[in-house]
Amino acid sequence: MRKSFQASAGPLTAALILLCAQAPARSNAPDEALASEDTLYLSLSQAVRLALQHNEDVKIAESDLDKAYGRKKEAYSAALPNIAGQAGYTRNVLRPVIFFPNPENDDEVLKIEIGEKNDFVMSVSARQPLYAFGRIGGAIKIADYYLKSSEKDLNAAQQQVVLDIKEAYYRVLLADAAFAISAQALDQTRRHLDETIVKLDQRVAARFDSIRAAVAVKNAEPAVIESENARVLSMLDLKRIAGIDRSAPVKLTDRLEFAPGEYDLESAIDRALANRPDVAAMRLRVAMTEKIVSVTKRNNFPFLSAVGAYTLQGQESDSFFPSRDKFAQSFGVGLVLSVPLFDGFSTRGKVQQAKADFGIMRYSLQKIEKAVELQVTQLYSELVADMDNLKGQEATVALAEEAYRLGLVRYQNGLSTSLELSDTEFALTSARLNHLRAVYNCIITAERLENAMGD
Repeated sequence: MRKSFQASAGPLTAALILLCAQAPARSNAPDEALASEDTLYLSLSQAVRLALQHNEDVKIAESDLDKAYGRKKEAYSAALPNIAGQAGYTRNVLRPVIFFPNPENDDEVLKIEIGEKNDFVMSVSARQPLYAFGRIGGAIKIADYYLKSSEKDLNAAQQQVVLDIKEAYYRVLLADAAFAISAQALDQTRRHLDETIVKLDQRVAARFDSIRAAVAVKNAEPAVIESENARVLSMLDLKRIAGIDRSAPVKLTDRLEFAPGEYDLESAIDRALANRPDVAAMRLRVAMTEKIVSVTKRNNFPFLSAVGAYTLQGQESDSFFPSRDKFAQSFGVGLVLSVPLFDGFSTRGKVQQAKADFGIMRYSLQKIEKAVELQVTQLYSELVADMDNLKGQEATVALAEEAYRLGLVRYQNGLSTSLELSDTEFALTSARLNHLRAVYNCIITAERLENAMGD
């Protein structure tokens, strides 16, 4: 199923954009937000860049990625030599003795003191793993899976922040445009009130008409106040996500424009399953837990290492530090084969846990893949509905504008009452606001669909 969303904004949308646009022209420096007279002119791309720099979730994901790099280094260390040095000093207040029988008298035991009062020893030992039956290589592979999954987690966090800042940015544009429409509607009702008062003075309008026009003005004022409050709150939310000081004056340079694309539901689902970083991260975790099962099974296998040790020892009683001729050296190398014989079924229990973790990851992957398919399908259907609604709203605005034009002419010529004109004014304002929300819904749904596809 293919649905084309490549449609022109049309003259009606263009007129609405010109009516509601409050932003200055765009800057020629796309990568830097420009400040002029302490005002920050902010484009959508600049807001995205600021949000990625300051968002806490991204910082957390970056820290987890650093942790993954450290874990991989730790895994590699198991394949490298382990070298340790040791030095010690002992003061023999009472020197050690050895006992042995007197060869001339079997009933007598001889005691001989050994060593000196000051005893120094220094040693260096080394151990190099030679063969671990795949445990070291497996641990490195596990760490690599963890690192790659952490990279995907960071990508997922960044994509979510991009979506959040875009939605916040468009909410501000929506609030600005809604305020402009509400303010224009209020100006229209005020002009109508002024005209009604003039006609009342000329005795060509009834007092009821002036009262009705005054009520219309009072009814239009709360919408302006509410839209102004929405502007303030949406701007504060944008500043929060972008990391901008809440007191800094900001003007947005982009406009509330919908640029339709072309999507196919099946290809959109395929793109999501192929490109989504959270899906990729889960697949890496499945592979990682499967490798953990394989490595854990090898805990009962032998472990072969090469070892070496060098020792320097010296003793002295007449002075504190021994002279060179009173030092002795020793050096040895060898092989050590460690063979686990019985660990109390510890390995068996760890293997069982690893297999359970592997099963959890596999089912979690299936769950997230089904959720992604459902999410893309829902967003696709919503975008189709939003596009259809937008077309209907464009036609409604055109009709409302024509009705208001005719109603104004009829009222100015005394062919209708102020009540009829007020109704057409209200209908026009409602149509413009509904059209504006339809444009916003199309933009947001399209952005969410792109995000759901991993773009």
